Order: sequence, then C-alpha cells, then structure tokens
Amino acid sequence: MYDLYPPVFIYDSPEKIEYIGALSKSYQTLLNSDGWNDHTAFFFEQELDRILATTTLMFDIVNKMGNARIK
Repeated sequence: MYDLYPPVFIYDSPEKIEYIGALSKSYQTLLNSDGWNDHTAFFFEQELDRILATTTLMFDIVNKMGNARIK
C-alpha cells in the first residue's frame, strides 16, 4: 500500500533548510501584511514542485505494476 501513497519528500539538508526558510519568510511577511506576497508564492511554488515529483513517482510505480500485469 505504501508504494501507492508515497510521502512528499524533502530529499536532503539543503532542501530542508530552503523549505523551512521559505515557510518562515512566508509566515513573517503574512503577519506584517494583508495578503499574498513573493515569499508565500515561492513557498507554494516549492510545494507544487514536490507534488509534481510525488505524482510522477506514483505514476511510474502504478504504470510499472500495470505493465507487469499485462505481461
């Protein structure tokens, strides 16, 4: 079951630091302004990249399983 639902990965320390930094800056800016800002946009761009990577991984796993069944 885990193969079908892999987590969204943060791969290494630099990516973890970038994630935490982007999230922190987004929250700090949101506290001092009334809406969407560049830091929040950057954070969500990172999240979309992670979702794309995860869905690509899931597609490849399911596709491989389907091809194995066809054989």
